[in-house]
Amino acid sequence: MKFYAARQAIFNRRLNVVAYELFYRESEANTFPVGVDPHVATSRLISRTHFNNGFKQYCSGKPALVNFSESSLLSQIPHSLPRDQIVIEILEDVSPSDRVLQEVRELFRAGYKIALDDFVYRTEWNRFLQLARLIKFDIQRTPLTSIKSLIDNIKKQFPKTKILAEKVETREEYEHAKALGFDFFQGYFFCKPEMLEGTDAQARHAVLLATYNLVLREEFDLNKVAELYKHDVSLTYKLLRFINSGLFPIVSPISSVHQALRYIGSEETRKFVLMLFTAEELNSKPRELINMAILRAKFCEEVAEKHRSGLGDQAFLVGLFSFIENIMDRPMEEVLDQIALDPVLKDILMQQPETKGSPLTVILNTAKHYEKGSWHHSGMEAKKLNLDYDDLASAYETAIKLVDRYNQIDREPLR
Repeated sequence: MKFYAARQAIFNRRLNVVAYELFYRESEANTFPVGVDPHVATSRLISRTHFNNGFKQYCSGKPALVNFSESSLLSQIPHSLPRDQIVIEILEDVSPSDRVLQEVRELFRAGYKIALDDFVYRTEWNRFLQLARLIKFDIQRTPLTSIKSLIDNIKKQFPKTKILAEKVETREEYEHAKALGFDFFQGYFFCKPEMLEGTDAQARHAVLLATYNLVLREEFDLNKVAELYKHDVSLTYKLLRFINSGLFPIVSPISSVHQALRYIGSEETRKFVLMLFTAEELNSKPRELINMAILRAKFCEEVAEKHRSGLGDQAFLVGLFSFIENIMDRPMEEVLDQIALDPVLKDILMQQPETKGSPLTVILNTAKHYEKGSWHHSGMEAKKLNLDYDDLASAYETAIKLVDRYNQIDREPLR
């Protein structure tokens, strides 16, 4: 499905763009939608931008400023994001409590840059000032004429902290802010928020709900989560995007869902699922397309296991991702460039000549022929795997049963 967001450039004193602030949007209307909870908005924004194409694409390689509500901070969502690509904006209505301070300190120590958004000075914020690297003043809300002494004190006490004039609407305001010593500028005088449009690989609500219920437990089985992930190509894609986000050193290529989840561990899996669940909406690709992806993936897995034990996980991923172009509405090569998938599996999906005789290529071709009802060609491919037509029929029957079970999830949640 299509998604919308907006970005607004942030300029330095030389009027060079140094970063972009990202804003959540629900339609082509370039305004924040009424009635949407800020925590939900942040989760959706991250899910649809960073876990699809990455912040770098939407911010032209420059840092992204993203608003975080109190709920988002305490849910530790920022820890799931690459520290070198994001600035964490603490919204003005966040309470300067001990609990919030503890979380902000953890983020600061982990190397994240902290910004205080729409800052209005109160003594309760004093202990946060030493952690902030950027303070944003809404100059329509806090007139420039009233904050000169505050700016001077901030620059004197916290020389590493930069200040930004937000909602600069006229040249006079820009010149005044520049004279007061502001480091950065943002507002309609320079540019309005620019609309962004993309395609979101959206997870099925029921599958995500089932994983959500699992990870809420103090201890949960990663293998059970992996089985659920295998029911949804969009979850698998976003998981691999998450691993490839820069947070984790990629020691070895990923070749299965189980391996991916073991790689990031229980706590990161929990954060990832909780954020996606918050962002989840029921609008999605047609169910039949998802059914076809799952059917092919499971069929490939069953055929692979009949051919050689232990090949099933890789075959499942190949079958699942063979539909990614249709689900993402983007070229296969572009999608695969953004995930930490095993290069061998990528080559198979890209149909590189050197993979022509690979068992996984033969398995994928077998599945495609079988789906078309081309019994002769599917049978010929099966022979290359030392399988016969009865093996294919058995594998397909098992795959059909999985899809039927998948379509019952909405009425009968998995446990």
